[in-house]
Amino acid sequence: MRRWTYDKEGKPLLLIRFLINGKKVRGDQFARRLRDGDQLMIFFAPS
Repeated sequence: MRRWTYDKEGKPLLLIRFLINGKKVRGDQFARRLRDGDQLMIFFAPS
């Protein structure tokens, strides 16, 4: 999935939005581990 969500420099693509438990995930939070019960939503969000 990484190849569809990150650019060549390893930065998240702006077209993809990640939400954990309904809250937007910022770039500095991508290393956060999910816990049991967390809900991950991935959206294609063209600007």
